[in-house]
Amino acid sequence: MIITHAPSGDAGRQHTTLLLVCATILGLYVDVWSHGQRFIESFFSIWHLPLYAGYLATAGWILAPMVRAARNKIVRAEFSRTWWCDVAGVAIFGAGGAADAAWHTIYGLETGVDVLFSPSHFLLFVGLILMASSPFRAAWAEGAAGDARVSLRAFLTPLLSLALTTSLVGVVLIHLWGFTSSHFMTRSATQLAKELGLSTAAEGLVRDLVYARAIGNILLTNAVLLTPVLLMLQRWRVPFGSLTVCLALPTVLMAAVTGFFVPRLLAVPIIAGLVADAAAQIFRPSPQKPAALRAFATVTPVTLWSLYIAAIHWEWGLARSPLFWSGLVLWTGAEGLALSLLVGQAGAAAPQAATGSTAGSG
Repeated sequence: MIITHAPSGDAGRQHTTLLLVCATILGLYVDVWSHGQRFIESFFSIWHLPLYAGYLATAGWILAPMVRAARNKIVRAEFSRTWWCDVAGVAIFGAGGAADAAWHTIYGLETGVDVLFSPSHFLLFVGLILMASSPFRAAWAEGAAGDARVSLRAFLTPLLSLALTTSLVGVVLIHLWGFTSSHFMTRSATQLAKELGLSTAAEGLVRDLVYARAIGNILLTNAVLLTPVLLMLQRWRVPFGSLTVCLALPTVLMAAVTGFFVPRLLAVPIIAGLVADAAAQIFRPSPQKPAALRAFATVTPVTLWSLYIAAIHWEWGLARSPLFWSGLVLWTGAEGLALSLLVGQAGAAAPQAATGSTAGSG
């Protein structure tokens, strides 16, 4: 059997992959929610059905070229260069499903943090992330490095793929997600410490732990949301609206999983995304324009989390002084700057490597 590589960005195929992955992720959200409600009593619960039905449909679609290859002995323009990662995702998720069945039988139902950090669920998430990122990886394999302009219509499928992949990472970190941890930052959190009747030292310790949790959640969520944005800018000059989707869609999907729908907080990533989109159109940040890229990566998280903290203060009232929270915002900007340095180095090296390989082949 001879295998020749097809263009990775086959639009029709990637659209179908995205739709099937969306159905699988919807099943995952139902599964996570049902775990939280403790509706699941065994692996064979009806609440698992949407997840595994979506997986089977996605697996069948991804593995279909292999079946046709075996039947026809020779297939041209059938396998993309990123297809093998998709197959790995199918295999890993399948192994995780089998392990999950055994895990539930032996150890029973997980609750709380255990739901997301059991070994079988780790395999499920890794496999699903590989499948969800398929359209984005396909576009990345075909895209030219540098300041390449793309239309929103052409870029929508890989964009949604990247945003959905980001939301999956958010689900893994659901207990550390910054947009659902606002209660750690409000006056009610410190009031609770007083109501516990603790000593002065213990009360101070509880308050510090509460603030540390809020800081850690924000910095971690900042990295999760900003990394995909910088990844896109490394390869493309993205159309207006792309950064809004990248920031807002994972946040809204996480709100759906947690049930934490607060209009002011959900408006924050939309507004910040529109500001980021406008800045990207004006300054065109890219590895070829490192100063613009670094400024963009610094200002975007500062804008996002300034709006977030303002929304929390408006909704419930912040517990500590503006000096504390303004310092935290500056740290999110510093984190964005550090990420841009890593992306900028990789992006600047890519065109040189491509030029070197071309020269060598000639």
